[in-house]
Amino acid sequence: MAALLWCRYLTLMSVLTSQKFIGRMMGLRRFFIPFPGKEKDSGLAKGGIGLVINDASEGGSKGSLISSSEWTVKDVDSDSIDAVQVELSCSSGPLEISYVVSLYPLSMASAVIVKNNGRKDVTLTSAILSHLKFKKRAKAGIQGLRKCWYCTEPPLSSPFEVLSPSEALKPESPGLLDFDFEPEEKPGSWKVQEEPYIILKDRLSRVYAAPPQERLKAFYNTSPTKYETLDQGKELFFRVIRIGFEDIYVGSPGSSADKYGKDYFICTGPAAMLVPVVVKPGGEWKGAQMIEHDNL
Repeated sequence: MAALLWCRYLTLMSVLTSQKFIGRMMGLRRFFIPFPGKEKDSGLAKGGIGLVINDASEGGSKGSLISSSEWTVKDVDSDSIDAVQVELSCSSGPLEISYVVSLYPLSMASAVIVKNNGRKDVTLTSAILSHLKFKKRAKAGIQGLRKCWYCTEPPLSSPFEVLSPSEALKPESPGLLDFDFEPEEKPGSWKVQEEPYIILKDRLSRVYAAPPQERLKAFYNTSPTKYETLDQGKELFFRVIRIGFEDIYVGSPGSSADKYGKDYFICTGPAAMLVPVVVKPGGEWKGAQMIEHDNL
């Protein structure tokens, strides 16, 4: 076993230090924004792309199920078509969790598999959240969510969060010349997105999804399986595709962005927030995100 782990470690190091992989990551780094950790946890990076799995059981901690878990490299692969794949694994109580990250020339995929090896149901919420940076606050936007239901909802708490759930719900402070400013709806109030394109210059925290009561019906309209983030300042776009998740989270810092650095950013990704996932004993649940682009 020790020899096998050592071989996998050497394979991982050879992949991660290859010029091909480094070049690809340097290109991606221009678009995903990381933040240094706070003083009390300066070793923890914030932002970037991260997996969230939280306890949602009655009487549970409601906190992260993986923040204190020790991740190990389960498998590494690199093939002749410029694909790099790394599989990480950890355990949390009865749960066995695998997180697979695949990097391609024009896309990046993140997938999670949660297996329940216990004797009781496990209830959880989850998301794969990406922090994308933009050149200008007024040029950050998103499209592809027209005619979709949405409501104001705080993001799931996570170790890599930039905006905490309470910060994300603070009312925006409009400027003197923000004549088109519209305050966000109160949490729990549902609306339908009528505009084909949304400017994300103000603080908002939304979930785009079918309302929970709608999901009790035999047939209902789901949120789109894909949508696009748009940076009009750099003329860049990213297509975000959800697989296995029912919800789409979209958040932006608005006027509070300056305290996090010179770059504006949004936080978005597929999620299971409004209706928790129930993993039966011996069962498993899968969710994934694909980010595609033609910018490099």
